[in-house]
Amino acid sequence: MRRTKAFESWIDRLSPAQAILLGYGIVLLLAIADYAITIEVSVSIFYLIPVILVAWRSSMRAAVLMCLVSSLVWETIDILHGTRDLASWIYFWNFGAISGFYLVVSVLLQRLRAANRKLTILSNIDPLTGVKNRRAFLESLEIEITRHRRNGQPLSVAFLDVDNLKQINDTLGHQKGDQALQTVAEVLRAHLRKSDVIGRLGGDEFAVLMPETNGEGAFRALSTARSRMLEGMTGPATPVTFSAGIATGMCEANANRILSLEEVLCLADALMYEVKRDGRNDIRQRDLNGI
Repeated sequence: MRRTKAFESWIDRLSPAQAILLGYGIVLLLAIADYAITIEVSVSIFYLIPVILVAWRSSMRAAVLMCLVSSLVWETIDILHGTRDLASWIYFWNFGAISGFYLVVSVLLQRLRAANRKLTILSNIDPLTGVKNRRAFLESLEIEITRHRRNGQPLSVAFLDVDNLKQINDTLGHQKGDQALQTVAEVLRAHLRKSDVIGRLGGDEFAVLMPETNGEGAFRALSTARSRMLEGMTGPATPVTFSAGIATGMCEANANRILSLEEVLCLADALMYEVKRDGRNDIRQRDLNGI
């Protein structure tokens, strides 16, 4: 099972160009082996390997070309063996039949990959707000913390809680509450960097991962977003704000210990609750270096 997953991961890491070059290399090796062995042994099914590789990792045009090349090479070597005296139309028929089979496989693989990509996106996205869901955000956080431990670059994690959401749900209905959550997500996307990762952890809780960002930069970025959100949420019946805690860590050699994923989130969450306790609608940041 592990070997299978490792092989799948290796295939997915190939670029389209690398997949095409590898595919033609496989065709060449198959052609040499096909020509060397006797006519009684058929290797036509193995020409499907480069077709599958290119169809999975590259474009449909490249896959069609690979289908034609693989079929042509197979049929040419079959003719070069010269052990069968067949009518010319039979060779054309065989070429068409094997090409058609390869093309059908390519089309099915292209559709399967497109469906797989769509499913992957849907499984990682919160359907209401369009930001990452809890699972996808935690995966991104784990990857970034590992990188942070390795290179020592600053890393900030913010935990946000939307204020007054329950009041809106109770007085105006859940549709207005959903609109408030969508506005929060839109404002965060608009005023944070593309490299920052925004996630909805559930209910009215959001989190933001800010790679290579120190405490001052994270505080400034979230303060700007909070100001813009206040402008967008103004109204007599929708006084929605957010409270946020920002935990910033610097993985230096003299740190007493390295923070785990859970610790970073819990500390940011604790800072957010301090804001809640002291009146809400504010941001609190703490440098965790040396904890």
